[in-house]
Amino acid sequence: MEYRTGCSGWSYEFWRGKIYDFREAPGNFLKIYSKLFDTVEIDSTFYAAQGPDTVNKWYSSVPEGFLFSPKMPRKITHEYRLENCEKDLDFFISNISLLREKLGMTLIQLPPDFTYSIAILENFLETLPGDMKFAIEFRHPSWFRDDIYSLLKKFNITMAWPVLDYIRPPEAKTTRSLYIRFLGNKSLSKNMLGEMRINRRKEIDLWTEKILENSHGMDTIYIYANNHYEGFSPETLKYIRNRIGLSENVATLGERQKKLF
Repeated sequence: MEYRTGCSGWSYEFWRGKIYDFREAPGNFLKIYSKLFDTVEIDSTFYAAQGPDTVNKWYSSVPEGFLFSPKMPRKITHEYRLENCEKDLDFFISNISLLREKLGMTLIQLPPDFTYSIAILENFLETLPGDMKFAIEFRHPSWFRDDIYSLLKKFNITMAWPVLDYIRPPEAKTTRSLYIRFLGNKSLSKNMLGEMRINRRKEIDLWTEKILENSHGMDTIYIYANNHYEGFSPETLKYIRNRIGLSENVATLGERQKKLF
């Protein structure tokens, strides 16, 4: 069993002076990020599927063993709502597959107003390639049902566990992987991000206990945090890693060394 811990995205200007040197070119951010973390959730693919040139650049920017977890485009999940989206799905899958062995879990994030429909979900899951790993995040409680869990097990789809303020999904295990996302809410404006603003350590303590309790029999546990959760996701991950008992890493950032873990 292995842990994979990382942030939701890497291309943040407000990380300068903390993760990236002030003079560093944004094109080098991912390479530097990959010295700190062994995985990243690609947030940009949610807004638009990327072409082969971008995906190949991602692949070549990180070392062997690094894993990307891209988010499926919102055009598929939020606009088409998983129906009649074959063309867009094929474009996304064909390009993101260029990550090859560096492709981890692909996240299917459904909107909060998308309610239960096992027929729509089953028809969509049947179109997914069997050689890729997927996680699905439900944001409406109507999906938390035994027939949905059985369907996810049938197609080997991991049910994500989002740590959100407005919904608490059950800790249902549908594959031999866990996919946990520390999200919080959107109460922090962009100009407040880059610093620790909200103390959620008690909640993290409870969740790390759940993670450890549910780790038995798992192959991989993915843990991601975004900046909105506490204000600065690398610091959130530092605390999570410490609570789980993961080893420390030292990374060279620009002209100086900063020990984040």
